[in-house]
Amino acid sequence: MSRSRVRVCLQDGLRLDLNRLARKGFIKFRTNIGPRGIAWTNSYWGVVHGVISADMSNQYDAWLRIQIGDSTQQITLVWRSRHFGGHQWFFLCPVTDRLATVLWKPPGASRFRSRQAWGRQVAYPSARFGGWPIEGRSSQRVLCGVHAVVAYNAVSIRCFTRGEDKAKVEETLNRHGKERIPRR
Repeated sequence: MSRSRVRVCLQDGLRLDLNRLARKGFIKFRTNIGPRGIAWTNSYWGVVHGVISADMSNQYDAWLRIQIGDSTQQITLVWRSRHFGGHQWFFLCPVTDRLATVLWKPPGASRFRSRQAWGRQVAYPSARFGGWPIEGRSSQRVLCGVHAVVAYNAVSIRCFTRGEDKAKVEETLNRHGKERIPRR
């Protein structure tokens, strides 16, 4: 009998998106910024606070340093020319040395890495739960769908669920006086 495989969901962890950090003012291209506080919020693990600093003044020796609790990680930043002019900044993944605009730190991990560096240890929710609207959605996504349909005064809803998700969906539908259409 094969052993069951458990994959950690990337969205349950922390995400460093270089372009989003620039839009929100945490980093500034071609400058050296001092330490700035950052916080990630998630309903599963609450709020995580950290400190970010970056030196992007020299395109050949740029870095971003992030400190969360006692853990500090410095990530190399790389500047690349674009085909039609201009340039773009990337993280250099600490494990694979590949360029990435987003780095992930899933629950239980100690470092940020690119999606490719995590390999088959992690998955996106669509891969873990079968996607939307295919069967096997997570309870959170199913309940969000139920509330959205109830808000539009739908008479019934078709839910594709398994296991304990089914009980949560039934409870929500009963609370709103809706019936469940059986799966075809």
